[in-house]
Amino acid sequence: MASTRPLREWTAGRVRRLARRRPTAAAAVRDRLRYLRLNLIIAAQAGLAAALAWYISRTLLNVAEPVFAPITAVGTIVSSVGQRLRRSVQLVIGVGVGIAAGDLLMTRIGTGAWQVALIVVLAVAVSLAVQGGTNVAVQAGSTAVLVATLAPVGRSLELPRFINAVVGGAVGIIVITAVLPPNPLRQVERAAEPLLLGLCGNLRAAARGLAERNVGAVQAAMDRTQGLNQEQDNVRNVLAGAREVATLAPLRRRRRRTVLRYQAGFAHIERVMGTVGGLIRRSATVVSDGEPVPRQLPEALTQLADAIGQLHRDVRARGPAVRTRERALGAVRTAGGAYAEDVGFSGQVVVAQVRTAVHDLLQATGLPWDEANRMIREAAGRRVAGTPRPQPPRP
Repeated sequence: MASTRPLREWTAGRVRRLARRRPTAAAAVRDRLRYLRLNLIIAAQAGLAAALAWYISRTLLNVAEPVFAPITAVGTIVSSVGQRLRRSVQLVIGVGVGIAAGDLLMTRIGTGAWQVALIVVLAVAVSLAVQGGTNVAVQAGSTAVLVATLAPVGRSLELPRFINAVVGGAVGIIVITAVLPPNPLRQVERAAEPLLLGLCGNLRAAARGLAERNVGAVQAAMDRTQGLNQEQDNVRNVLAGAREVATLAPLRRRRRRTVLRYQAGFAHIERVMGTVGGLIRRSATVVSDGEPVPRQLPEALTQLADAIGQLHRDVRARGPAVRTRERALGAVRTAGGAYAEDVGFSGQVVVAQVRTAVHDLLQATGLPWDEANRMIREAAGRRVAGTPRPQPPRP
């Protein structure tokens, strides 16, 4: 009996760990599926661009082996979102350097391992010397390898291959802007959803942990908030791509003003994220230091979460964010009530951070700085929430 006890304890602990991992694994699968849905348009654009580039080079230009046209077309599609026009030019330059290095040298020095090494060194060195950056250097090196190992070597092939690369880059840009342009607003809304809802959920979890004085729950919410950096980067990239499409694509140009407004609002959302991270961290300090937790303090966090969730709904509705502003100002009033009741030093910081987050949230809805500041002061009342009380001198 006694000998089986460690085994039972190990098994029970293993089961508990697996139970904790299951939601994380399920969430990871959902994230992958969501990213696939968000970026499926890129895969469709890449396939269409490769087919068109190959067809144009093979049928219209009579190129026997149009390898470089589809390669450059795909590279243009999947390049850095928001920089595709500049990236396509870099790709063409890189292909040109690689073709020149491969074709001009291989006809003179032959083929082999050291020849491939020499050609790649020269192609990458030339690309970096002309300040083409790593993108051009990678493209030049890979093209040189392709020419040296797979493509047939012969004289007078440099110009047709370079024209193939130009055709591929042009086809990629045309597919993005004219043939299959994505809906920039829909892309932005889909990308922003996990960020805003994740921030909202973490704030609610931190509020529950604060109300229950569960420092572990608050710290877990803080860790999850820090884990939203990938979502933040994704929204930033999607916004850059949406701006590019709305600027270059004739069918999407009427969306440009809305995309620019979203981009300006997201700068404030990023500041809200930073403030919320500090707010949750300070809430954990409130619990760990045993400071007073008046009822209104976790309520203010919940109301701030409601305001962020309402912002997501207002963005999807593409209407005025009146309800977002109302809920945000409600969080300011509730935080002011907590301040008036009784909070410690860290509690005062939480109140101040609620106001700071609301200020940026109001600006994200389109309000100017001074108007947002005025509304917060009115909501806070005569006593300005977050203003430190005079502390008695320490003995």
